[in-house]
Amino acid sequence: MMMNSWMGSDFTNDDLVKEFSLFDDYDYEYTTTDNPVDSLYYIKCIPHEDVPVVWGSIVVAATKDEYIPVWEKYYDEDGNLARTLYFSDVTAFDRRRIPAVMEMVPE
Repeated sequence: MMMNSWMGSDFTNDDLVKEFSLFDDYDYEYTTTDNPVDSLYYIKCIPHEDVPVVWGSIVVAATKDEYIPVWEKYYDEDGNLARTLYFSDVTAFDRRRIPAVMEMVPE
């Protein structure tokens, strides 16, 4: 049920509830990607073995200057790219700059 589409979109019910925490349930390592951009960090998030999460790994690209996410790539347990979440329209909300638009693209 949690992996079902939310209201016909490419987001899932799990995306909205976020029953897992990237900070508590994952370990991290720097990684690389095809056609890397010098102004971005690439961080691979690997779930702890005892945490029941859906994704085999998540790779996040974030700006080096403000640590703002640019995209997140979600991989299944076999290492296949399943979807990409793109962030855009970085806007100041109460003096904090964050992406105002998120677009989920299934692969």
